[in-house]
Amino acid sequence: MKIPFRLARLLLTLTVVFAAGGFLGATLVRWAPGFDTDERELDPRLGATALEAVRRERAAEREVVAFYTRHLRGMLSGEFGESRALGAPVRDLLADRLPVTARLAAMGLAAGWLAGLASAAAAGLVRIPGSGALASVLAALASSVPVALLSFAVLLWQLPVCLCESTDTPATPLPNSRHNGRLSPLALAA
Repeated sequence: MKIPFRLARLLLTLTVVFAAGGFLGATLVRWAPGFDTDERELDPRLGATALEAVRRERAAEREVVAFYTRHLRGMLSGEFGESRALGAPVRDLLADRLPVTARLAAMGLAAGWLAGLASAAAAGLVRIPGSGALASVLAALASSVPVALLSFAVLLWQLPVCLCESTDTPATPLPNSRHNGRLSPLALAA
């Protein structure tokens, strides 16, 4: 009798924590500078009435509780809203990208498992003093590097993002690149 009660309590706690985290995250986003601005407001061709219409479009999102309630209700019914950047329903965009995302996630998971297995096997088979400490330091570094920093490194050195089918057309170098189409960290400082 205790196990179902504990499981129900755990699920309720997780639900409350996720809902509170989502609500607080939505609140922080709405308090962020520039939240209620739209790039269309910078268009000098728009008149005062068009600018006011653009501002009215986002007025419904300013009320955090109403927006969050409406968004949750829509998510529970399978409606995730519309992408402003692409002008398409988010549900369709997710469905279109699900196979590629699942494949990339599986590849990343497999690579992580293989790297973990290889490092554990190396630490277990090679009895070098300090190898355990080195493995711990490398694991701590690997888990603490922010994803944004890794993404910046991938963009900076134009590393391949996935093992997808390659195209015959070469990638165009970044505008300020100086080293064979690759932007070096030194080019940023110059």
